[in-house]
Amino acid sequence: MTGLKSLLAGSATLMLVTVTVGAHAQDQQLSEQEVEAFLEQTEQSMTQAVQNADFDKVLDWTENRIAEDANFSMALEIFAGDERKGFTSLSLSKEDLVKLGGISAGVLSGMKKDAIEDYSLEIEMTDFTPIGPNAAFVQTKMTERGRIAFPPMASSPTQDEQGASTSAQQSGAADTQPRGQAGGQAAEMEGTVQCSHIIQRSEGSQDLQMGLTNCKGEARIGMN
Repeated sequence: MTGLKSLLAGSATLMLVTVTVGAHAQDQQLSEQEVEAFLEQTEQSMTQAVQNADFDKVLDWTENRIAEDANFSMALEIFAGDERKGFTSLSLSKEDLVKLGGISAGVLSGMKKDAIEDYSLEIEMTDFTPIGPNAAFVQTKMTERGRIAFPPMASSPTQDEQGASTSAQQSGAADTQPRGQAGGQAAEMEGTVQCSHIIQRSEGSQDLQMGLTNCKGEARIGMN
């Protein structure tokens, strides 16, 4: 972690050269309290947006709270229960995040509003280091939990079901139970990542944004 921190801090210094050019009167030390408030607001906004299936709000946050030249790197191990199933590594620009967010919003918007259950997001700041005016190197621990309920899948009725349905119709009895429906499933997910960020003021504003971000962690998925 020490080596990673040094590497990111060095990258942050280079990036800040371009970030602070033209900042003019903005040279104001970024405080730990400001960053904590930004992370708390992010946690609350994202939690409410997902719980309410308001995915446009997630896209708005991406547009407004991620710096234009930001890059997000993610290394994630994936487990099914305690069994390791795979590993993924991603490097995404803001443009990539906006595009993927739009696709995800489209898919999730087509699901039932209450398809995502018991969603929560926790963001804990574990380290704060100012790195010049208007920016800080910040480390966080993020934990995301949720349950996605899938609707029952239609299945072909068995021969016995077909015969029972025909008999009921001939006798005039109402068939009150749905036929040919397989029980729905749900996927439970929990992801925990350790992240290093550059948090900075946006140019010409007091609003904070996420810049360079590097995360490493694991996701656990279970079906029931």
